[in-house]
Amino acid sequence: MERCSTGKKIYYSIHDAEEALIDAWGRNHYREGGGPIGIYECHDCGHYHWTSREPMNENLKKALEDGSISKAQQANDWWHKLK
Repeated sequence: MERCSTGKKIYYSIHDAEEALIDAWGRNHYREGGGPIGIYECHDCGHYHWTSREPMNENLKKALEDGSISKAQQANDWWHKLK
């Protein structure tokens, strides 16, 4: 993964950043109030990065509310147990 001069991972499109953000939430158990929740366009490199600052990405919010993230986390937990 390529990095920006700020040290953050570069996502070339907002779609790629959003997909990776939701996937990361499915693979990790972020504590309440922690972890990345949004995406922004970087003034330094012109690409996209994650942020822990509000506002929360709308599709991430929907995935948290509809249980998709929880299901992905459970599947990931089982995958690691059975590995």
